[in-house]
Parts: sequence; C-alpha cells; structure tokens
Amino acid sequence: MKFGTIGAGAVALAFAREALARGHEVVVSSRRGPDALADKVAELGRGASAGSLEQAASLEYVLLAVPWRNVESALKGLPAWNGRVLIDATNPFVETSPKLVLADLGGKGA
Repeated sequence: MKFGTIGAGAVALAFAREALARGHEVVVSSRRGPDALADKVAELGRGASAGSLEQAASLEYVLLAVPWRNVESALKGLPAWNGRVLIDATNPFVETSPKLVLADLGGKGA
C-alpha cells in the first residue's frame, strides 16, 4: 500500500515509521513543501518520499495529522476524496483551553 500524510510532525512520522516497517510506501507532506522535508525523509529511509499536499492527498490512504487550528487550511483546495480513505488523527483540543490547569503534584504520580 501507499500512504500519504498531510502533516509531518510527531504523529505523522510515527505513522510513517510503522507503515514503512511493514513494507508500505509513504509520501510525507507539509505546508512548508517537499524541500523542507529532506532530513525527515532521509531519516525515515527506504520507501519514504516527500511530496506536495496534493500528491499526498491523491493516494488511496491519507493520514491527516495537523494541529486542530490548521485542519481547514490543510484540506482547502484539495480534490474530492472520491472513495479514498482519510485517517483523521486530529484532536479538537486547543492548547489555550481555559479548563486545563497544570498542577504541581509534588513529585507524586497522577
């Protein structure tokens, strides 16, 4: 199988490593373009390549792994999905959530 990733952060790279370890190919993309991914693709090794968002999104299986605030812009302008599979690894958690409070546990586990 050939997978595309929209996003090239920790989640996308972990997914890519697992897919590559199982003999699949992965096209990694980011909003910064393929040239910005040279080091990451080299680290991933055989079967990995960098592509545009459009190239990654054109594959049969596509992982969406971008911060929630970037989902709309990441998907904007991409062609219709037409039966392709989108694996949504996003989470609507916002870093500035007023309900989240960090607490000092005094060295004790939660």
